[in-house]
Amino acid sequence: MSIVVTACFARETKWIRRRSDVRVVRTPIGARAAECMDEAADGAGTIDLMISTGFCGGLAEGLETGDLVLARAVQTADGTVAVSADLVDRARGALETARCPIHVGPIDGSETVLDVVAKRSLAECAAFAECAAFAEHEVLAVDMESGPLARWAAAHDVPFIICRSVLDPVDVDPVFAADRPLWRSIVRHPLGTLRMARRSAVAGRSIGRAMDVLCASAIEEGVNG
Repeated sequence: MSIVVTACFARETKWIRRRSDVRVVRTPIGARAAECMDEAADGAGTIDLMISTGFCGGLAEGLETGDLVLARAVQTADGTVAVSADLVDRARGALETARCPIHVGPIDGSETVLDVVAKRSLAECAAFAECAAFAEHEVLAVDMESGPLARWAAAHDVPFIICRSVLDPVDVDPVFAADRPLWRSIVRHPLGTLRMARRSAVAGRSIGRAMDVLCASAIEEGVNG
């Protein structure tokens, strides 16, 4: 079975255990995330499952750093992409069995990193957003890569799931930005950057554990199915 796990930054992939049947692909940030997927598909052959992972910002109250968000759909400016309900239910079962802190629902795609004000504004709007068959559910989180990756997977008939780890809850500023180097954030917000580094370790470990569970479960089902 061929599984491709995608994430953007090294601090998101640091905790993912390397294994021969799982290929970890670092993607560009934001809207360009899917640019490397054609090459990845050529290198992996048939992709049996793509998992979009990495950090996300919390929108729903109660989400804490390190909580996992399993997306039923991702909504972007170009529309909503639904995730297979069967795959979501299998992933949820595996993560719950492993006692991972999991939340399931729609997520939102953004073109930039959002601060507290923007997250709260989006959370308020998200309650009224049309999210295909999932409109009655609260939009849980926001990230920049899952939207483009979900559209790529849907266009290429690649089964996919989205499992993200909360880095910054709704009331926490991420302090860094996608359009400036990390060192500028460190200079401008040294204490905030230190706190975010600690949060990234918590969220990263959560990613590593989740990927172990999801990949093992998918491989077992692929072998036994």
